[in-house]
Amino acid sequence: MDNLPASSFLSKEPKFNLCTRITVVVFWCLALVGLVCSIFLLKDVEQDVVQQRQAVIERFAYRVEWAMFDALAHRGPQDLTQKLESLARRFGVNGVKLHFDNKILVIGDTGPDLDNTSRNIYMDRPDNTRQMAAATITLYFPTVNELVKSKRNRVMFTMGLVLLVFGAALQRMLSQVLTKPMRQMVSVAQAVSKGEMTRRFDDSSGDEFGYLGGFINQALGELSYQAAHDLVTGLYNRREFNRHLHRALQTAQRDGQSHGLCYLDLDRFKLINDTCGHTAGDEFLLQLSHHLQQHMRKSDVLARLGGDEFAVLLQHCPLTRATEVAEELLQTIQEFRFVWEHKCFQVGVSIGLVEIASTSENVVELMNNADMACYAAKEAGRNRVHLYQHDDSQVSKYRGERAIATQLIAALDEDRMRVFFQPIRALSDGQQTDRYELLLRMLDSDGVLLEPDRFIPTAERFDLMPALDRWVVEQACELLKDCSAMDWNPVLMINISGKSLADETFLEFVLQAISGNNISPNCLCFEITEAAAIANLTLANRFMSHLHEMGCCFALDDFGSGLSSFAYLKNLPVDYLKIDGSFVRNISTSEVDRAMVKAINHVGHVLGMKTIAEFVDQAAVVDVLRELGVDYAQGYWISEPQPLQQLRDSG
Repeated sequence: MDNLPASSFLSKEPKFNLCTRITVVVFWCLALVGLVCSIFLLKDVEQDVVQQRQAVIERFAYRVEWAMFDALAHRGPQDLTQKLESLARRFGVNGVKLHFDNKILVIGDTGPDLDNTSRNIYMDRPDNTRQMAAATITLYFPTVNELVKSKRNRVMFTMGLVLLVFGAALQRMLSQVLTKPMRQMVSVAQAVSKGEMTRRFDDSSGDEFGYLGGFINQALGELSYQAAHDLVTGLYNRREFNRHLHRALQTAQRDGQSHGLCYLDLDRFKLINDTCGHTAGDEFLLQLSHHLQQHMRKSDVLARLGGDEFAVLLQHCPLTRATEVAEELLQTIQEFRFVWEHKCFQVGVSIGLVEIASTSENVVELMNNADMACYAAKEAGRNRVHLYQHDDSQVSKYRGERAIATQLIAALDEDRMRVFFQPIRALSDGQQTDRYELLLRMLDSDGVLLEPDRFIPTAERFDLMPALDRWVVEQACELLKDCSAMDWNPVLMINISGKSLADETFLEFVLQAISGNNISPNCLCFEITEAAAIANLTLANRFMSHLHEMGCCFALDDFGSGLSSFAYLKNLPVDYLKIDGSFVRNISTSEVDRAMVKAINHVGHVLGMKTIAEFVDQAAVVDVLRELGVDYAQGYWISEPQPLQQLRDSG
């Protein structure tokens, strides 16, 4: 089964780091909040330390006052020292310095790098001398910055530990809430992009993911239907049909089962579109599809491949029965009638039938063989069934034409098309002589130059002529641009196909080529066959009239080969009649041909046109043409076709 078109990112392994990013964002936000809180917290800690130290000095001084009184009255200075050491340990101070009676008592560390706080002490002497004793006590503490730093380190460590635990818990929670369902959704999306249209998202949860999954599942259901069905008829499309065909091929190769493949191409369907419009065409296809389904077995698979082409897979159907079913389909379509706005239409069908057997190689080969068999049915007269055979001459012919068409497309892409020219000589004095018909050649992949009869019929059959016509017009306009620079203005005669005449954009292309190269329209003469002009009369008349008014010339090619030529001559702006070579070649020996050329030449002159005789290959023919009054001659007696570069060099 073919994969659906997928963006390049679906083929890459996704990186599920959304939870990590959310966690990082939350982590740093909380860290910032914690930092701000720590600043205010540590500021309060500093104030608390100062207040605590004031309280300590008051309590310490009170204890020292009693210790001093006791030491003076009973125990002596040695006991005071021990008491101060005990108080220092009790109140957690680094050092104590006591000034009393011109003496200094130092306990512990009293270095300059410590903070200190002093307090004066006043007390009565124990000897009843009514004199007051004064002392100054100084306590030494660690600096406030050291205390705050220690506190800050503990706070930061605690906060970091809390954030780490919180982040891990948050990431785990987000992984369950976000990453897991997202992984499931991506897995389903990748599977769908590879063609597994039955895969669906989990919509069982009641959260946002469940709602989103349900919404996408509904869209996938519609997409799955559209990917497998034709929008006009509701039948399977080519992609889905190929999937069923692949399954049938596997059963044939594995189990030896036999199936049939029918390729159907409707005849005259274009008439409905052209007459009633595409809305009517779509309605016809819809009704015909329903009609066919009613006359088919339940096991058969009907699909619309595109346009007016259908395919039917006859499963578990031997070749003999498949041929009968194909004939029944042919009869069913022939008997079907389509009515639109009081108009009744009947179409035919060409059917190519291929057996799906154990020797069948692949789906592509089966479809190609069925297509070629359908082509053979059309070539044999349409409205029939053609069974594919390996040695079928019609199929071999179609295969060869397809190979040429492939070469032709490659030649256009690889610049292997070549333009030749053939001069057109005036047969009387006073006629303009610088006229040249441009002829097309193709180099094949081996460098061999192919004549137009080797590839032009194939180009017409496979709708490649418009591309060739445009390429020749571009080459002609570029040549005329170079010739104009050399003050030489030859007339180049360019063959235009009926497909290009029916293309409404071709006129605009020619106009742009003329204006883009800044050439004179008088130097261009377009050759149109009478068959193409009559088949596309309205568009041909529009194309010719517009360019004729600008100064371009027109020639009606192969004139006389049709039956209705004279009736249309008066309505077309034609400057030249090119008399069909089948009348010219034997004009010196055939009275009938001589009379035909004489009549065509006379009518052309009466209508004010010049005449050109084709296929002039001997002097005797030239003499007769001069006698009849034909204006120009073209053929191998005049000159063989030459590469275009020689014409460029001769200018």
